[in-house]
This record gives sequence, C-alpha cells and structure tokens, in this order.
Amino acid sequence: MKKERIRAAHHEAGHCVVGYLLTKKIPNEVNIIKTKERLGMNKSDNSRSFKKMLDGIDNYEFTGFETEYQFVAAFKTICCMLGGGVAEMMYCGLKRLPKNGMAGDYESVFEIGHRIFPVRFTKTGTAYYPALESLIETCIHFLKGFVQGIDVGNKITVIANALLEKEKLKRRELKDLLKD
Repeated sequence: MKKERIRAAHHEAGHCVVGYLLTKKIPNEVNIIKTKERLGMNKSDNSRSFKKMLDGIDNYEFTGFETEYQFVAAFKTICCMLGGGVAEMMYCGLKRLPKNGMAGDYESVFEIGHRIFPVRFTKTGTAYYPALESLIETCIHFLKGFVQGIDVGNKITVIANALLEKEKLKRRELKDLLKD
C-alpha cells in the first residue's frame, strides 16, 4: 500500500512538473486520492487546448504537420501525458514503464494520435500507427533524459513528497512548489 502511494505520488508529480516545464501551465489540482478508476489525478486544461487545435483535421487526409507549431504541440502534449509514467519509472526503481496506472495516459495519447496519424494495416488486418508509435518512442526517450535533470528531478521530488504528506495540492500550492 505504501509503495503504491509512493509510485502514485511520483507519477502525478511527473505529469505536473513535465507539464509545467513544457507548457508553463500549472494544473488546477493534483492528488493521489485513490478511486476505483485511478490512484491519482492531475486536473488541468493542457490537453484541451491541443484537442481544440486538432478540430477539423481528418486523419484520412493527414500527410504531415502543416506547421512546426503543430508538431511541437503534439510532442509536448504526448510528453505531458507520458511524463507521469516516466517519472514513476525513473524515481521508483522500475526497469520499464509501468503498465498499471498508465492505461488512462495511453488512452489519451492514442485518442489524440488516432485523430492526426494515418492508420496502417498488417497482412492479417491488425491496425497500427507507425508515425504515432515513432513519436511516442521519441517522447519517451526525451523524457528519460529530461526527468533526470537536476532541476526537474528536484521539482518532481518536492511535489511527490508534498502529495505524500497532503494527498491533494491546489494550484496556489503547486505554484509555490514549482517556483524557480
């Protein structure tokens, strides 16, 4: 039970810190209050702005990002979504990304990815998304180095410890903890 809370705290801290450093947006709330569906949550508007930007993009016509801004937005959004799992892996001594606790993160990544990347099919008819899978691998590779940085690691540790102490942090508290 204690291990689960520590992992959840680092996971949610990872989402929070990566999101803040990549987008300069602070979540409205971060918590590690266990429910039937999840071990914690970041309440934020970060992914909504990206989804809004994607309105009107039809994945059957998608041939590439029209602007560098669209690529950077996709990269940052996916990094924010996967940042929790990478932080959990790096700070809780895991050898690979956790499967438990990341289902919602992967679901969000694929929800966005399916809208912008073309689908391919194997000879047996199985759908796959090579461009999305490549971007996910790039994001994970970037995040492994990013979350090990001294400043990033310190922020993740501070937020995780505060979550373990209080279970819930509001925007005002997060703002104070994330200060440079």
